[in-house]
Amino acid sequence: GDRYTHLHVRSSKNVDLNVAEHVLSPLHEILCFMVGPVPIMDIEGRGNINIKIEGTKKDPHIWGDFNFNNTSAEFLEVNNLKLEKASGNLCFNNQTAHFRNETGVMHGQPATIDGVCSLFGDLDFNVSANNQNLKDLYEILTTSPMLKDITEIIPKLTNINGKTNLEMNIKGKLYDINDLKINENVVLSGEIKLLNNSLAAE
Repeated sequence: GDRYTHLHVRSSKNVDLNVAEHVLSPLHEILCFMVGPVPIMDIEGRGNINIKIEGTKKDPHIWGDFNFNNTSAEFLEVNNLKLEKASGNLCFNNQTAHFRNETGVMHGQPATIDGVCSLFGDLDFNVSANNQNLKDLYEILTTSPMLKDITEIIPKLTNINGKTNLEMNIKGKLYDINDLKINENVVLSGEIKLLNNSLAAE
C-alpha cells in the first residue's frame, strides 16, 4: 500500500558521497522518488547529509541539505563536461531541491552548475563556463550521447583553436537517465560566445 514514511537521514561531517548515495538509494526504490543528487548527474567526493523525509509515494516531502566539498560533478551522457574541485550544496525544500556549487573549475577555469529539480522528475539546470577551449567544447558537442541530435547538425571541423564562453540550460522531466530523449522530455538551449577563434572545415 501507500504507507506514510517518516525518516531522518544524517551522516558525519565528512563522508564519501558514494556511501551517502548508497544509503539513499533504497529510499528511492521504496518511495519511488529521487532523493539523491539529480537524476542526470553523478557526484563523487566527500561531504555530508542531513535530511528529513515524510509522506507517501504520491505525496513525498523532504527537507534538509546534501553538502559536498572537493568534489567532482558531471552530467551523465555528456562527455568531458565535468566540474572539478567543487564545493556546494543540494538543498531540499519540501518537494523541490536546489543544486549549486560555490567553487569549482571546468577544464581549469571557474564554472558553475545551478539548478532545481523536483521529487517528481522536473529539472531546470544552468551551466556557465567562461574561457573554455573551443576544442574541448567541440568534443563535448560531437561525442556526447545526450547531445546526439545536436551532433548530427555540427559540421566536421579541424585545427580548432581559441577560447569560448558557454551558457547552457538543461530543462525537462526525467526520472532515469535511460529515458532521456532530447527535444521530447529534455530540452537543451544556450549560447556559445566565440573569442578570437580559428578553425577549418573538412
